[in-house]
Amino acid sequence: MRVLVTGSRQWLSQSQLYNELDEALVSWMRSGSEEPFVVVHGGAAGADETAGRWVHDRRGLAPNAPTVEVHPANWNRHGRSLAGNIRNHEMVILGADLVLAFLVPGAANRGTRHCISEAKTWLGFKGVPIKEIWEE
Repeated sequence: MRVLVTGSRQWLSQSQLYNELDEALVSWMRSGSEEPFVVVHGGAAGADETAGRWVHDRRGLAPNAPTVEVHPANWNRHGRSLAGNIRNHEMVILGADLVLAFLVPGAANRGTRHCISEAKTWLGFKGVPIKEIWEE
């Protein structure tokens, strides 16, 4: 199972993000799937960083421990205005079985909204769930 995590750099709620990923992990474990459980994120501060910590904290829970796949933006090559969007597009076209988008009220959430839009375009027609979670 590939879970694409996208989210605000201002995301602070570790427990809320952990709960969402725990729910996905439990569902995957109950399915009896032999495929790996992979958390894909962009390597940014906030939600991405918290998702990476979740993988580290959950490694001993499943027979096939969750792994992480990080796709940092290439700021030097693509510049500030394009690098994040290119990274988001690349993560999405690699595919996912679930997209979790973590948004913060009052924040611009620009990169997160772009990734959601890409996911709807490239994954939505395949029936991939795209879940928007607002920080409480």
